[in-house]
Amino acid sequence: MELIEYLESIVGEVILTAVDRKELIAKINVKQNGKMLKNLDILNSALREQGLDYYIKQFETSRIESGKKKKYKSIWKVMEIIDL
Repeated sequence: MELIEYLESIVGEVILTAVDRKELIAKINVKQNGKMLKNLDILNSALREQGLDYYIKQFETSRIESGKKKKYKSIWKVMEIIDL
């Protein structure tokens, strides 16, 4: 239940860096041989296996920071699956 509440609270939020992803990865908690798995496909598979209607979308973007354009190549965003 805690994972669902966490996912609901961050739906649509942009996660720019690997440091920012740590909490999301820890909440999903996928381990192999005692090691936390961080691969996007594995995390999305874990969400599907748990029957959760959420997935992690990856994309590129750029932002203006301190007057300079900074490019981010691997941005994550938690999205909710909506049946139409």
